[in-house]
Amino acid sequence: MRQLFRVGALIAFLGLCGEGRADLYFPHIAVGVDWQTEICVINTGGQKTVTGSLDPYDTAGKRVSQAVPINLGPHARQEFSIAAAFSNPGSIAYIILSTASEDVCGYAKFFTPGTWRAAVPAVSRINTGQIYIPHIASNPDWWTGVSLLNTTSGPRSAVIAFNTGQTLPLPLAAGERRIFTIRSLFGGQPQPGIRCATVTGAGGVIGIELFGSTPASGRRYLGGILLKDAADTQLDFPHIVQSAAWWTGLAAVNPSGLAADVTITPYTRGGLPLKSQTRQIQGDANFFADAANMNLPDKTAWLRMKSSIPLAGIQLVGTLDGRQMAGCGVVGIGRKEGIFPKLNKIGWTGVALINAEAGKTALTLRAYNDKGDRIAEAPLSLEGREKIVALPQDLFSEPIDAATYLRYTAGKWIVGFQLNSDGADLIDGLPTLAAGHEPTSADSFSNAKPYIDVVVDDGVVDFGRLDDIRRRYGVGPTTGTGPYVQPTFIHPIPFPNLYDSAEPISMALPSWGVYFPPPVVPPWNAGRPPGTAGTALKTIPMIDRPNGRGHVNPVQNPWGMTVVTAIVADADGESDWIEARFMLPKPIMEKGNLYAAVETPDLPVGAIIDTEIKLAEYSRTLSEYANLGQLPLQPHRRTPILPNGRPNPLFAPRNFITTTESARMPPREFPYIIAFSSGGDASGGGIIEGQTVTEAPNPQGLTPRGQVSQVVVAAGSWTKQDAQGYLWLIPVQDDFWDFRHNPDGVPALYVGSVQKAICSFVGQALPVIWEAPADPDPQNTTHDRRHVNPPGSIVPRGGDINIEARVADAFDPVEQRDFGPVAYPDPDAVSK
Repeated sequence: MRQLFRVGALIAFLGLCGEGRADLYFPHIAVGVDWQTEICVINTGGQKTVTGSLDPYDTAGKRVSQAVPINLGPHARQEFSIAAAFSNPGSIAYIILSTASEDVCGYAKFFTPGTWRAAVPAVSRINTGQIYIPHIASNPDWWTGVSLLNTTSGPRSAVIAFNTGQTLPLPLAAGERRIFTIRSLFGGQPQPGIRCATVTGAGGVIGIELFGSTPASGRRYLGGILLKDAADTQLDFPHIVQSAAWWTGLAAVNPSGLAADVTITPYTRGGLPLKSQTRQIQGDANFFADAANMNLPDKTAWLRMKSSIPLAGIQLVGTLDGRQMAGCGVVGIGRKEGIFPKLNKIGWTGVALINAEAGKTALTLRAYNDKGDRIAEAPLSLEGREKIVALPQDLFSEPIDAATYLRYTAGKWIVGFQLNSDGADLIDGLPTLAAGHEPTSADSFSNAKPYIDVVVDDGVVDFGRLDDIRRRYGVGPTTGTGPYVQPTFIHPIPFPNLYDSAEPISMALPSWGVYFPPPVVPPWNAGRPPGTAGTALKTIPMIDRPNGRGHVNPVQNPWGMTVVTAIVADADGESDWIEARFMLPKPIMEKGNLYAAVETPDLPVGAIIDTEIKLAEYSRTLSEYANLGQLPLQPHRRTPILPNGRPNPLFAPRNFITTTESARMPPREFPYIIAFSSGGDASGGGIIEGQTVTEAPNPQGLTPRGQVSQVVVAAGSWTKQDAQGYLWLIPVQDDFWDFRHNPDGVPALYVGSVQKAICSFVGQALPVIWEAPADPDPQNTTHDRRHVNPPGSIVPRGGDINIEARVADAFDPVEQRDFGPVAYPDPDAVSK
């Protein structure tokens, strides 16, 4: 089964769609005696003008030179020579295109005139975890250079770990760009034993790698790639050439500690598979080979590498005369819409297009000029796995001399690659760039939209009292009609206490959704009478605002606050990742305030989130926790003793009291949600409501089980055994698991003894703290009526707001959204 992971991260990238920033980074700029840099920006949208500015920074992250404004109409393109466009260009270390539009892409090209040239895409997606360096050449004939940029507002204590076992610190100050060669880290001495590396502690860090030949080698090779945190179990190498003039190099790194079993399948230009071969790549090691030495069939045009463990990889193409070389990364380069960003006017451009899927697809290729005018259009078709390689002008029936770039649209995933040559000494290569806000893949499957449900812990917030009675006894009868009644079923609400057995940090997050009735937890709040229910909100530390005042008075805490949780899941969880985010209540500060419920590198728990930048950072952290499976919903019950006889470290006495969710069935309980894939048995049977589902033993050795209260099939069908969707389970015994928790196991789901599906994603709970916009009654005289029925009588007068959260996955950028309603006393309607 295909898996695409971003491993070991605590921060996830999240673009701010529409209302936030969508900056484009050029993380390395070099202008001087030996180097020049060219950059390019393209408006990938066809409707709106992109505006912004190219902001230059030095190595310390300080603004230098004057910003260059950007104003690009639909499909327009603009190219810049840094030396000509900016004053004091030699002081520029990196450039950020500051814009509110996501419809931008670009590249940077580094060159020494007449000697060598390399190009890399601009960066729109910030790395979130450890960064992979798939290939390092540090010997008498080769040098490898690395440029890292810390895009965050705080320092990063990065560490580079080599395949040799050596590690070195790479501290990065906020906004700092740092460049080094591998040999410079070892006193200027070549390091032929170093073949690959990973950089940890690099959340928010982006960068590039350049590798070139030394003067002593007599060659003039130079290639470059982006450094990413992405790895994939499927890598497509788009251009294999073996001739008297050209060579092809392939590299793949296995960043895990386990050996990876790899199958390499070559394909002809027509898409026919040739004889495959198998290899094994040891953990923390790489595979590097010249295609000429791999015993590939003569008709090999491209190849696919499938692995049991996610890999990162690159491809190099060079001339045997030692004069020209180009490279590109091969992770996530498939797109249904892509851009070849430059057509050379001097020399030539060659493009390659591969249908990465089985089955024929139509493809439309369009040529544009810098103004965004469409110059020509060519309808093409590609059989399954077929490859087209051509000069662009040969693909059109009319001249494209005025065109400066190409764009394609296809019905299936296309892997694209281009080479640009000046016709003499210089060459560079680029993968196709994303045409708009589009995720990437090199695989084929039916995508299921992610799931989201926003739940408010305390649906009506008042000031000065906790809803202890309702949490202990449920919603009571209408006033005066009788006593409160204990609900028949009480289970812990399945909200997170951040836990992962491999992560020591995992026990640091409070269980925000849990209330502890007295006397289990003594009152934390000295200002309340004994017996008041305990809540983790009371443990929030004082966080100073700029004016020196904390956001709450310790005696009041948590009056006027509640926790809002976005429950997310993705049935494609083993194949892509999610990006989730909360929305700031608008207008800010007048619709309540948000506070961090999870620590981020720059936001402690309890810190106010009052800007889009802070919210983006917070959402990145939540998303990455969710993608790593570290914010799981909690089962309603856990087994106290493990099969090995030891106590279950996750077990806690069931003294929690669940919140009331009257719309749920059964009432007063929120369901435990898991996503499934590969649904259906040999007879076409599926899972239905009322059945009990069990799972293969989890990493603790326990067999999770839950009763199905609802089944949602989001894609596929049970009869074809490819159903994908979501199960609501109430109640649940012990923790369900997925591939993130045990990549070597199969999280099979059973009804009885029959396997029905695979658990692809255990639901994740993403919390944020919401505070009502003002306390209308600081003397605690406000009388709310949350303890009575019917619901319409809860707040006869007051304000309300819908807290919004959104989620998208990597294969469908359309965000799913949900709202959590919360009410509070209106200052204008309070009777004193």
